[in-house]
Amino acid sequence: MAIIEGVYLGMNAKLYVEGKEFQNVKDVTLNFSRATADVTTRRNDGWRANVGTLREATASFQMIKFKGDTDAGIILDNFLNASGDLIGAAFLDASKADGGEGIVGEWSVTSCNRGEALEDAITYDVELSLTQSYGWYPDKTSEGSSEQSRISQILGSSGSGSGT
Repeated sequence: MAIIEGVYLGMNAKLYVEGKEFQNVKDVTLNFSRATADVTTRRNDGWRANVGTLREATASFQMIKFKGDTDAGIILDNFLNASGDLIGAAFLDASKADGGEGIVGEWSVTSCNRGEALEDAITYDVELSLTQSYGWYPDKTSEGSSEQSRISQILGSSGSGSGT
């Protein structure tokens, strides 16, 4: 079960990429921010006033490369591909079966650094930037739409894990 005493644990969170659960990731950080517009006027009594405008999201994580595992290759190939193709990915706080929720969309691989520390496994430090948001899963408002079909492709079928 993904929930222990009502607390969601990071080790139970899930990353789904193009229908496949990536299990060779650790230390995922999702960054959500919003740009601001200055709406300061003279009637603000000397205080600057800002309102939130466009949102953005990035996801950063480490991947360990295991022999025979293709997950790191999917990310690396996408980064090296000059066409700028996007990757469909979902970051959920628990498995789909346990009612996990999180952001789903099309992401651009904006950083893919490889670390080769002497006393550690080879790791890839990856950053993805959200390019097309499909919203917060599960979002029942778009059932039957083409977006819902794409979300289903990204999440894939249950139990399709990889890695070691």
